[in-house]
Amino acid sequence: AALLTRAAALLLTSALRDQPDCEGIFRDANFRGPISRAVQYMELHLHRDWTVGTLASKVGMARSTFAGRFLAEVGRPPMEVLTELRMRKAAELLSQTDLKIAEIGDRVGYHSQSAFCRRFERHFEMTPGRMRLQRAAGGTGEGVRE
Repeated sequence: AALLTRAAALLLTSALRDQPDCEGIFRDANFRGPISRAVQYMELHLHRDWTVGTLASKVGMARSTFAGRFLAEVGRPPMEVLTELRMRKAAELLSQTDLKIAEIGDRVGYHSQSAFCRRFERHFEMTPGRMRLQRAAGGTGEGVRE
């Protein structure tokens, strides 16, 4: 019974894959490895308290295997990528919303406004408030990345 169920599932998948209307379901399905899924989880849930261990377990890998493979595939450690994603989103929220700086920090995973501001300033070489003022005045406020 298990063998017949598996065979039926494979036949159905094969038939659906050949249908143009179902292309979106299978697009890039074979290329979404655990590392790209981990990056996607980080992007979608910046506010979570991610660790290398929680990311590894989320994609079904051992922590050390995940950390090594992430570095090999992406070229940077997972927490460095997470920080980059968080800072990008924070800069976007600063320019596109009127949210308070503490709220922005919380949305991107910093539950302490001072920790968020220190990290932001280290990343962009300016405070969040200064970036908001520059962007409001018409400057890009891009700053320098670490």
